[in-house]
Amino acid sequence: MNVLGHQRFALVGHDTGFAIGYALAADHPRRVTRVALAEVPGPPGALPSPPLFVPDALNTRLWHIPFNRVDNELTVQLVRGPEDVFFGYEFDIQDGGRRLPAYARRYYIRLFARSRSALRGSFEFYPEWGAMLAQNRQRAKQPLEMPVLGIGGASSWGAGVAKAMQPLASDVHTAVIPGAGHWVAEQAPRALVALSASSWRHTARLRVVLARSGHQTSRNRR
Repeated sequence: MNVLGHQRFALVGHDTGFAIGYALAADHPRRVTRVALAEVPGPPGALPSPPLFVPDALNTRLWHIPFNRVDNELTVQLVRGPEDVFFGYEFDIQDGGRRLPAYARRYYIRLFARSRSALRGSFEFYPEWGAMLAQNRQRAKQPLEMPVLGIGGASSWGAGVAKAMQPLASDVHTAVIPGAGHWVAEQAPRALVALSASSWRHTARLRVVLARSGHQTSRNRR
């Protein structure tokens, strides 16, 4: 953002971008004016982690995290070749009953499979998970003061995204996108863009924008 010349800016983060967005907002609160975080039930480490053995429905959505945290080269060896099987399963298990569009599946899998280094790079986030947990435990001691919008797909984490952020921020808003699972950008692109572009700091305007886009929304304050 320094290179682009933006001293203050808003931020949107989905999934891995949720963790990155939370860290950026927490570490640079005077630069981030507001942040929208989508489809993760809270920043890892800032809240209690789930136990190792979780119900089957939750395990199918979280199993890839411990799998991807093992030796990076082993993960690449296991996934290299059947990328469509590995990533296809991830796309299907978290689609909330609405299959990810074929063009999106082809696009992402082609990027992952284009080279060994590209595939390895896609896993580099996970070996540093332990460091992120420790960092987020420290970040959680100082709640975010800028407005925070928690976005969830109705068939995925839903209102749980904003609920998880309530102990970590003083001004939390909730948006649930109907007809979407985890992959909100691909399953409901217009709705997500409307949410991201709207001035949701002002509740009245937010309700108008979301109503036109077919969202459900509410505002929560601690």
